[in-house]
Amino acid sequence: MIGAKLKQLRIKNNLKQSDLAKILDITQGAIGMYENDQRTPPAESIVKLAEYFNVTTDYLLGHTKTSYSVNANIPGMPSIVCEDTSIYDIVDEEKDIESLEDINKLLENTDCNDEVKEVLRKYIQLNEVDRKVIERIVDNAYERLKEED
Repeated sequence: MIGAKLKQLRIKNNLKQSDLAKILDITQGAIGMYENDQRTPPAESIVKLAEYFNVTTDYLLGHTKTSYSVNANIPGMPSIVCEDTSIYDIVDEEKDIESLEDINKLLENTDCNDEVKEVLRKYIQLNEVDRKVIERIVDNAYERLKEED
């Protein structure tokens, strides 16, 4: 499903497969395989493509028909999920937390429900690229909900 959208965006932006390959630092053959849905790009490449073409990762993956990108931070978003935002400061500043046990202690002392705590535990363990993917998905979902109101 990503193949058709990728090819459409590449052509719309007057790029050759070789141009796009250089942007992603991969081979032209890999681009061809992505466009023909013979191979799925890794998460890191999907994020790079979305950022380059200024579309959402959801759009590239075929989850939405809207291609607009949500680039702004949404004020107050953390408070919608969790009243105690101290955990976000720690995640954002990437302070040294020696172990998952320390994270668990911190989460137990925050004013969040158990589901939010579990999501935060999983989020903290992700690498930076996967975090970006998750953040874009949440941003897109939030924007869609705002549009429905």
